[in-house]
Amino acid sequence: MTALFKLPEGAVCDLRFMPIDGTEDVAVFISLPDKTEDSVLLVGDKEYTSYLNSEEPYDKYADCFVVPRAALLANPLLRLETTSVFLKKQVFPAVGVRGTVTVKYEKSLEKTAEQFFREADYAITPIFSRDVDLADGLTYRRISCKDKNEAPVELFILIADSKKIGFATGLAGDGAPFTNAEGKTEYPISTVVEKAEQARAAGIPVLAATNADFFDIFGDFHPAGLCVARGKPTYEAPDLDRPFFGVLKDGTPVIATLGEHPEYEGNLEMAVSGSHIVLRDGAPYDLGFPEEFSTCRAPRTTVGLCPDGRVLLMVSDGRIPSYSQGTTLVDGLRIMHALGARDVINLDGGGSSTLFIYNAERDGFTLENRPADLDRPNDCLIRPIYNGILVYKK
Repeated sequence: MTALFKLPEGAVCDLRFMPIDGTEDVAVFISLPDKTEDSVLLVGDKEYTSYLNSEEPYDKYADCFVVPRAALLANPLLRLETTSVFLKKQVFPAVGVRGTVTVKYEKSLEKTAEQFFREADYAITPIFSRDVDLADGLTYRRISCKDKNEAPVELFILIADSKKIGFATGLAGDGAPFTNAEGKTEYPISTVVEKAEQARAAGIPVLAATNADFFDIFGDFHPAGLCVARGKPTYEAPDLDRPFFGVLKDGTPVIATLGEHPEYEGNLEMAVSGSHIVLRDGAPYDLGFPEEFSTCRAPRTTVGLCPDGRVLLMVSDGRIPSYSQGTTLVDGLRIMHALGARDVINLDGGGSSTLFIYNAERDGFTLENRPADLDRPNDCLIRPIYNGILVYKK
């Protein structure tokens, strides 16, 4: 049996217990300064495996375990066993060492999503910010940040006055499905910049563009939810409970679902869907716990609405540890909330997260961020996707 290195006292830099709504389970979040993998949590004589550090291998610090509350109450002393794979603060003596540390559960330590959201010590701190005015009513803001572990996070934000700036759904062609060479139905895809160039060629003065909805990347490329372009849906079977960012025909931007607002059906000029409404009316709404997707650091694209009519579009880079660590769903809503948003939706992320800005001098679009695929994070590949958000001067 391999000997375990006992981690020093205080090695755990973050310990949270969050009840999972509608269940008797608790999400246990444990963070160490060094990156780890193959983590297990021993509760009594039972082992629980981590939800993190598998699908998103560039997440450096977090592990999440889902444990029945009854088990925690019966066995409050919990032991984390994990293997070091990247040394930053050097809590471990070397890479490849398997370490152990004990933490204690107390029911009083459980915190709701609302409490978690309000805790300032989890904030990402800006260290540099630069604004560029792209047009009257449209500002591009680049922010370099550090998280509390001093890991870098790069943010790319569009701040648009919806009274002066319009939004359109970017598609390849008209977005309509077609029959491919194999006789199967397929939906057209293209890169964000190709969608923006197509729109400018059609006379729309596009100033910036981002990616939008999740799509069937390994199948026929259909969007995950509602998609409306020029007042008409492009996909016949949207999930009514899936949230979307859209603009009503009177120009009002909205974040909603058709299930909650059936009156929006037929009254949308454009709409693209996302995964979670993470902020609603200024309070956390759906943080996706305890899904691995919500708690790992990754590239993200989000949209936020402010009470004064501003629309915020943000891309956060990730998967390149020396350059940008990425953000969680909570990180995204915190940043958007700090910028004044009251409602925020998470769109597709990962290798799809992309932001282009129109450069008038070059009469072309410039890629501002660094898209990162899981398999080739440093190659800056521009992924073909189903739809995007086009930002233009009205």
